[in-house]
Amino acid sequence: MLPVLYFKIRNIIKKDKFLKNSLISFLGVSTITLLNYSYHPIVSKLISVVEYGEIQTILTLIFISSILNSVTRLLIVNIVANKTDQDHSLANDVGSVLTLSLITICPIILLSIISSQHIQEFFYLESNVTIILFSLYLFISIPYTAYNSYLQGVNDHKNVSFANIIISTVKLAATLFLLYIGLGVNGAIFALSLSIFAGFVYSFYKSNHVKLIYSSLGESFKYFKREYNYIIDVFLSTGFITLIYSVDMLIIKRVFDPLLAGGYGGIATIGKTIFFLTAFISPVISSSVKLSKTKSENLAVLGKSFKILLTLCIPVLALIIMFKNELILSLLTVNYLDYSYLLIPMSVLSVSLSVLYILISYLLALKHKTLRHVSLFGVIMLTTGVNVYNDTMLSIIYVFLITSIILNVVCFYLACTKK
Repeated sequence: MLPVLYFKIRNIIKKDKFLKNSLISFLGVSTITLLNYSYHPIVSKLISVVEYGEIQTILTLIFISSILNSVTRLLIVNIVANKTDQDHSLANDVGSVLTLSLITICPIILLSIISSQHIQEFFYLESNVTIILFSLYLFISIPYTAYNSYLQGVNDHKNVSFANIIISTVKLAATLFLLYIGLGVNGAIFALSLSIFAGFVYSFYKSNHVKLIYSSLGESFKYFKREYNYIIDVFLSTGFITLIYSVDMLIIKRVFDPLLAGGYGGIATIGKTIFFLTAFISPVISSSVKLSKTKSENLAVLGKSFKILLTLCIPVLALIIMFKNELILSLLTVNYLDYSYLLIPMSVLSVSLSVLYILISYLLALKHKTLRHVSLFGVIMLTTGVNVYNDTMLSIIYVFLITSIILNVVCFYLACTKK
């Protein structure tokens, strides 16, 4: 019975390109999630709660600053997925995206280095060296994003996954070594730069050494003028999903004392498991949903995405609800049990954000014109809610949850009515 079921499922997956790519990405994400959740409990046991809060703050800054890299990724994936190698404009458009990426990220890097002392004081960090190391990570992430996005655009999800596995492996190994020799938080942040560099080397090698050459400023601005509306939509939409997923940690770090912020950071690591576990679906959507396909074909891809999402979300959420204290003790330490009441609301928020990420990726792939308005509406809701309801950490989670649910309804309507 079981062998028959196995071969039946295998044949279904082999015949369906979307399911095949999703399975490859899922296996990669599962491995990455395992490595990441080895990283967090190990690191949390080697350093204090306050130091762990500092690392979580830098990781959050990386997530937020990756908005620009996310824009670069989606633009390159869209270009590569919708054009052929023989299309001369492919190289020009990819080069234009890389040039625009460079001239937007580099000023942020320089500004971060110059104002590192102020950023340190604002987030109550122990040293401004941490911010300088964060800037190094941003610089290395530019070529990594370019080549990894190219692989994703040509539907090479296997090597995209392997690159991310290498990043997670190097991050864990380098962090442990640098913490062992006494470099503390700065060592842990430098390990992130080493890991992203390893990911770049692998992605470059697996792209068959394709030359992604930067275009001239003139060509880049021509591309920007031609694709202005889509670039703005990508920036606002990816920016919003990144903010709603990660900015809560910065708010907590700023509003509450370092000990509470460290506790929140630990719980958030477990609570956002579902988002990490299902994040592979959106990149597959980006390269599978195409303007050349019919509405029914694209909606079929969206339907499969939600089936995969539910298959993963329901058991993980049930596990968290039934064994929240046991999970905290096994993945973190007894010091985090005081914050266990945050875990279930955080996990529900993670499910809602996973749905939103899928819907936004779907609408972006179809270049939906109203997406920027949805994103701006979300930013206004989130900002207003956090300014009014910030007396407890739980109230902040509820603001994020309500905002995401409302936006899911709006985006689902837009997805179903898009011609």
